[in-house]
Amino acid sequence: MLEINNLHVKIADEDKVILRNLTLKVAKGEVAAIMGPNGSGKSTLSYVIAGKPDYEVTDGEVLLDGVNILEMAPDERAAAGLFLAFQYPMEIPGVATMTFLKAAMNAGLQALDWGHVDIYEAEKHNPPRPRNLPPVSGNITWARHLLGRIEGLMKRFEAYPAVFGSKEGKR
Repeated sequence: MLEINNLHVKIADEDKVILRNLTLKVAKGEVAAIMGPNGSGKSTLSYVIAGKPDYEVTDGEVLLDGVNILEMAPDERAAAGLFLAFQYPMEIPGVATMTFLKAAMNAGLQALDWGHVDIYEAEKHNPPRPRNLPPVSGNITWARHLLGRIEGLMKRFEAYPAVFGSKEGKR
């Protein structure tokens, strides 16, 4: 569960307060949409949750499964599952999207103390499921499950080439 209690945020090194007394609870599996006019603090909230240093929390807490993430470094927050994605990500010449996604998946597995995993090799050999990964249902291996998630992301990328910066989208 993500729980935000009495959060007050200002711009670092300034007196401009952006968020005052924000309280929010989002249960596991629940989807929440943060909506509001420009300048209402939507981006500030996401930046604070992700750990961007341009903001200072003057009061309150942000709990993820009971742990105050405000005491964590941004990379620790990302490993816990909280990170920002870009609406219009930049293309990085020479980096294939699948390579990037596999690297991100392996970084996540490494953060779970399971070290580097080649997801394709794991799918072939079906080693035991890492202790920190949730079990998957049915006759599917955990590696096939993770690979399916990567392939699902790839289908989204292919459906919106202009958004994800592929060469096809630039024509």
